[in-house]
Amino acid sequence: IFYHAKLQLMLGIYVDDVKLVGKASNLDAGWKLLEAHIEFGPRTPFREFLGCHQKNISVPPDILSSSQIIIDADLPSDHDIPLNHVDARSAPAHDVQERVSCPKPTRSAPVVSSSVCAWEYSMTGFAEQCVLKYCDLANTSVERLRSVKTPGLDESSFPPDMFEKKGTLSPVAAQIVLKYLWLARNYRYDIYYVVNYLARYVTKWNAVCDAMLYQLTCYVHTTQDFVQQCAIGDKAQDITIGLFVDASHVPDTSTSVSTGGALLVLYGPQTFVPITATCKKQKRTAHSSTESELIILEEALRTEGIPYMSLWDCVLHVFDPVISDI
Repeated sequence: IFYHAKLQLMLGIYVDDVKLVGKASNLDAGWKLLEAHIEFGPRTPFREFLGCHQKNISVPPDILSSSQIIIDADLPSDHDIPLNHVDARSAPAHDVQERVSCPKPTRSAPVVSSSVCAWEYSMTGFAEQCVLKYCDLANTSVERLRSVKTPGLDESSFPPDMFEKKGTLSPVAAQIVLKYLWLARNYRYDIYYVVNYLARYVTKWNAVCDAMLYQLTCYVHTTQDFVQQCAIGDKAQDITIGLFVDASHVPDTSTSVSTGGALLVLYGPQTFVPITATCKKQKRTAHSSTESELIILEEALRTEGIPYMSLWDCVLHVFDPVISDI
């Protein structure tokens, strides 16, 4: 906030959206301190901003299962016996097979504490606006959109001449794609890859982009009711920062670079909160999928993981100074 305020005072920049976060008893005093030096517009409810809506919900029965899966993956299980831990020379073949393929016991649903708070972020209305924007600029109707299960298409399925042919939506592509970009950047991480792909081609739009944008619009229309749900019920010192990365080795046939993605979450026995996600084309060529995954791992740690660890140290210092000083 003070960074934005300094820019506004020095350069006259208008800040469209400013949020003040802290203890509820201190918020009014904080706003008065800022308003004494900066001119703000009318305050709007925190739960509604720029097409995004936030509301409290009852704890979904399966949301904490995501955290439990991560926690289980971090802890070794007696039922997980790698092949290199079985001596095939001294054990009968049937015993080796039985021990290696022994399934994990069925996990029961986590017991939800009464202290768990859950909420959801919704952009269903904005998603509908994106679909209507496409239909308006593409001169089509919502009825002509079909139900699809994926937001993108495989580039290898298109004939080479389509990559050279100029797309019919070239003059208006930027208006549609940038609207989808706001949707993807906030809570619809499932369309991130396709939106970034199309954003790279707004100045060199081709027929393949037309087909990809139509597929994306059909998918958003099919999944307009998708929301992001969060739950938190643990103390700060019991919450873990999780950073998950993956890469697709050279998915874009027009280049020789890979695309990497990362997801940053907070998780614990009664907590699962997605923080942010990234999806971008890598700047250097990887010669294998393993190398591309190492590239996104380094980049995600440097730009997301380590900075957020510094922020989390501040959170621990506020909520539990004893733990943060250890």
